Amino acid sequence: MNGPLLFGYGYIGVSIFFVISGFIISYSTRDVIINLRAYVLDYSIKRFIRVIPLYYFYTCVWLLVSHQLLMYLSTGSSDLMRVLLFIPLPGKPPPLYVGWTLNYEIYFYIIFGVSFFFKEKRHLFILIYFLSSLILLPLILHFMGFEGFRVKDYPGLFYKESPYLSLITNPFLLLFVFGILISRYYDKIRINKKMTLIVFFTSLIYFIVVYFSQLNNFILEFSACGLLVFSTLLLDKVFIDFKPKKVFTYLGDISYSLYLVHPIIIIYIPNVFKKLHLDFLNEGSTKFFVLLIVSVIAGILSFEVLEKRVLFAVKNLFIKKRKS
Repeated sequence: MNGPLLFGYGYIGVSIFFVISGFIISYSTRDVIINLRAYVLDYSIKRFIRVIPLYYFYTCVWLLVSHQLLMYLSTGSSDLMRVLLFIPLPGKPPPLYVGWTLNYEIYFYIIFGVSFFFKEKRHLFILIYFLSSLILLPLILHFMGFEGFRVKDYPGLFYKESPYLSLITNPFLLLFVFGILISRYYDKIRINKKMTLIVFFTSLIYFIVVYFSQLNNFILEFSACGLLVFSTLLLDKVFIDFKPKKVFTYLGDISYSLYLVHPIIIIYIPNVFKKLHLDFLNEGSTKFFVLLIVSVIAGILSFEVLEKRVLFAVKNLFIKKRKS
């Protein structure tokens, strides 16, 4: 198997994730808001419990198994506090590497939460806010003496003075906006099955071409991921009786657990095989499929035990206390 060809551009999955996230958050909050304060509080509780506890748990697991906990504590806990508050670390990723994407996710959740106070104009607020932060803010920072510089494979400007400035001026945030725009018009679209299939397969072919070209061009990546998500949602809407849909829905349900646990599996399971003298499991395609299966099993266990039982119970407890 040609690993670099097949998986060298695998991080494009993050862009797909951001588009889906923008769509889901916007679409799931499309109802008319009667009690604004209660609605925003409910939104915050659900987002907090959905994302943060599981990330904290797997960050702790990573720090323990990698023996990095003492190192982070020795820095006066400042780096660890940054990680837990979703503030980017200067010059390095968080200990659980995939956590860098959650810095963007939490930032988006906060801005989206603020948008509720603009009521029916909230989507306009989000559009103006992100365009301003991506276009006007870098200009203002330039006149203030904050010089950003380009980094390879990084679509925005990188600011040495503050990693958070690099985050809020990164064009990656437009992927969330793309998802919001899809949600705005999703229910209004009327399309037949034949045209849906044409749109889907055209988008899929375009995505495959962009993926295997590995040009690292943000505009191509942005359009390919956005169109793929849009066409897939159309497919789901039109082919509502598609029987395997439950399987894909479940894969979506476990995706967050799978996303957090898979780095731990990929790094440490091969070491376990090595210690057990099972070297044949660490070779080529065998290693890939074994790690894939183990990661999916770990993701399912994490979802069924931690998300569905523990976090679901915690969320209900919060909601009951708020209503009482």
